Amino acid sequence: MLTRFTLKNYQLTIAVFVMIALLGVNSFINMPRSEDPQLDGSYFYVVGVYPGASPEDMEQLVVEPLEEAINELDDIDYLGSSVNDGVAMVGVEFTYDVDAEKKYDEVLRQVNNIRNTLPQELYSLDVYRWSTVNVNILQYALISEDAAYSEMEAQAKRLKKAIEKTSSIKKVEISAFPEQEIHIDIDLQKLAQKGIAINNVLSAVQSGNANIPGGELDMGKNKFNIKTNGNFETLEDISNTIIHAGNGNIVYLKDLAKITLSYADESHLGRFKGKRALFISANQKEGTNILQVVEEVNKNIGSLASTLPAGM
Repeated sequence: MLTRFTLKNYQLTIAVFVMIALLGVNSFINMPRSEDPQLDGSYFYVVGVYPGASPEDMEQLVVEPLEEAINELDDIDYLGSSVNDGVAMVGVEFTYDVDAEKKYDEVLRQVNNIRNTLPQELYSLDVYRWSTVNVNILQYALISEDAAYSEMEAQAKRLKKAIEKTSSIKKVEISAFPEQEIHIDIDLQKLAQKGIAINNVLSAVQSGNANIPGGELDMGKNKFNIKTNGNFETLEDISNTIIHAGNGNIVYLKDLAKITLSYADESHLGRFKGKRALFISANQKEGTNILQVVEEVNKNIGSLASTLPAGM
């Protein structure tokens, strides 16, 4: 019966097959593509960093309270942890049929509930969600053998902004370079001669780099917010921080310490084909096409390559 209908109405049959073929081609062209299959998993991990703590301290002071708090949740399929010097990770996986977004909120709530009971010296405590979408699909290497890291960082930030113009890009990160730091080397002998405690020096520097709301100024029809602006902008600003004032004498930070601009210790080195490099990495948003994303990013960033300084 079906065979007779299709043969008798062959024009309709051909039209239907053509429509199905076009739908298939359209789906193939526009379907999302990524580095890995996009899976909506319900696996989360909590990472705590406590510099100087032994594995035993991390287990007792951080891991056990976290596990007890998270274990109160329903639908847990796996709960485990790993501990090392100064760092610990607690992983939790829920059954596949749960709402992953809801479970993330629940884990975050449990962690926040006990945060105040954990050691005050805990440097960081973060909740992460495992996702295949977080895999980087692009990585550019910015290479220079002699440029200062600060100059390379500035150029890398330009490239980062160009990549972020692509709406399908989720996150862009720069890595393999040390952060700039202000080093304050205090002369303890001068500190003792002045009779100033080192805590006073720390407090003065911290308060000198703070923006403090000062209330509001009422001028009839107009009201103005007042804020003391204390952000340090130059080394001279830091050097002129007042540490102590009394009996007509003012002691500045530069009288007690040497202030220099330097880099943090290099935790890892970046190399591309044996040459010194920074890396700019990017990952895509869910439901996007990796081929289209890469093409658009390369288009946005290509024009900047010719504007880089010589030797970079």
